[in-house]
Amino acid sequence: MSIHPMMIKARGYLSYEKGYFGSALWALRLVEKSSAEMMGAPAASDIYWRVYYDPEALEKLSLRQAAALLEHELYHLLRAHSDRAELKGIAPINFLAWNVAADAEINDDIEDDPAV
Repeated sequence: MSIHPMMIKARGYLSYEKGYFGSALWALRLVEKSSAEMMGAPAASDIYWRVYYDPEALEKLSLRQAAALLEHELYHLLRAHSDRAELKGIAPINFLAWNVAADAEINDDIEDDPAV
């Protein structure tokens, strides 16, 4: 399976702009999923360091937006949000609220960053 060109560019852009992410970025397994499979989300990640992305959503993004999307998912993994939710006993019914809080914590770091 091939990787969407925008994801390749986004990973390269982040590697260049934020070299400290290098090893983590190249450890990611990028996996294409349809918008139906993604339930409307442009990207998601799992505990196995797979980043799922919707290729149709990527078509609407600039390089910097795609890089910010990839960085966002990388931060979920680096900060072990799923592992921490499990350790804290977050029930599946409350996981959406946990994820929204994790997203907010990540997004406030990314939005002030001039590189993305």
